[in-house]
This record gives sequence, C-alpha cells and structure tokens, in this order.
Amino acid sequence: MPGEHTLRRPAGRSRRRHPDPGGLPHPDRSPGWIEDVVVDAEARGQQAGAELTRAALDRAAELGARTVDLTSRASREAANRLYRRLGFEAQDSNVLRYTPSDRA
Repeated sequence: MPGEHTLRRPAGRSRRRHPDPGGLPHPDRSPGWIEDVVVDAEARGQQAGAELTRAALDRAAELGARTVDLTSRASREAANRLYRRLGFEAQDSNVLRYTPSDRA
C-alpha cells in the first residue's frame, strides 16, 4: 500500500557494513550509504522506492553525512532513473569483488 513500508535487513546481513556518519566526532563527516532498496513487486509504480530513498536521505542528513552513495546495476533501468530524479549522479568508479576459492 502507498505510504506503508516495511524496512528490514535481509537475513544474514550485518547491521552496518559502512561507517556510521553520526558516530564520528570530526566535523568532516563520512559519506552515508544506502544499500538494498527493495520494493515488493505489488508496490512498484506507487512511489514506494522514492519514499524509502527520501527517508534514507533525510536520516543521513540528520546524522550529518556529507554525501550519500549507493550502487545499482545498469540493468535496473527504472531504479536508476529514480535515483537520478532524486539527485544522484553517476560516479567514475569500479566495484571490485574478491571471492575466496575453496582450494586448499
């Protein structure tokens, strides 16, 4: 339903993977980080993603974040249009991942 959203952490995810911008005593705050904006298929097209993202941006501002970052696959075209409408700008960066092998 529009206006009703459940925020929850996916199973197996730690509570924080990025610095808490509100926990830094230094005036030069860390960037905020939005991770996993997930909207149920039935709620898509009803502004749920925009509302969730705006709420996260508001919270980051309350905590003093100087910037807010997120990642999104290029194939998520609708989500990427939303993020751009909300003011996010593409950055020149790479996401690199290391996966340890099972070799002994």
